Amino acid sequence: MAAMYKILGIFFVGLALAGAVLPVLPTTPFLILAASCFAKSSKEWYDWLMNSKIFGPTLREWENHRSIPLRAKVLALSMITVIGGYSLFFRLESLPLQILVGCILAYGIYFVARIPTRQKSVEVMQDASEQEN
Repeated sequence: MAAMYKILGIFFVGLALAGAVLPVLPTTPFLILAASCFAKSSKEWYDWLMNSKIFGPTLREWENHRSIPLRAKVLALSMITVIGGYSLFFRLESLPLQILVGCILAYGIYFVARIPTRQKSVEVMQDASEQEN
């Protein structure tokens, strides 16, 4: 069973990497799935992913606060809009394909927009108030 979770974890990391450059594929949900799989299969791989300079901060944010940083959300929404919009309006000539891609992009925007956001200034204020109590 551990081998299956490790393989799934690797698969989800691959999807997260693809999501980092493709506007229609989210990154964070695949990272969360990968971390979950690695937690069940390999402490070494879980620690590697959680301490990664690229993915670690987002995963720790999710683990600690069940949210993503505002910067990550803005970047994701911007990438979906700019790159996806460019593809939709300037690269696709078939109307059915434009409609399909437009629906996928709209779902990606909806999905990312629904993820709770944590702003740094709010985080600092809340952490300070928690320490006082």
